[in-house]
Amino acid sequence: MFSDTCDGENRNQNVVAMVMCAVQAIDDIHIIQRKFLEKGQNYMECDVMHYAIEFVHKKSLLFCISE
Repeated sequence: MFSDTCDGENRNQNVVAMVMCAVQAIDDIHIIQRKFLEKGQNYMECDVMHYAIEFVHKKSLLFCISE
């Protein structure tokens, strides 16, 4: 498994619980290796998508109806 260094997404108990379920459910798993990429020194395809969403979000105007 490869993870980036985002604490909230990749180092939480949900990821560990998912891995534990996989180990218990699949008999062929003998070793799980998890590697964390160094912050600022990596490129993951999903990062481009996240950047594009954040970029558009920052440039968008939000209109609210108030009473």
